[in-house]
Amino acid sequence: MVTAATDSLTDLDYFKEINDRFDHHIGDLALTGFADVCRDVLQQSNQTTSKSTQTK
Repeated sequence: MVTAATDSLTDLDYFKEINDRFDHHIGDLALTGFADVCRDVLQQSNQTTSKSTQTK
């Protein structure tokens, strides 16, 4: 079984403003939501890639 790992460094514009205006709890929710979206997009991309290599 092969396992791949990816690291990403992302600058979220206006994140400090979210933290300052709505408190750190909301900032944490924003980060979690962003991470969830990134994970879902990468998983979909990985599934598409896996399917295209299996049909070749």
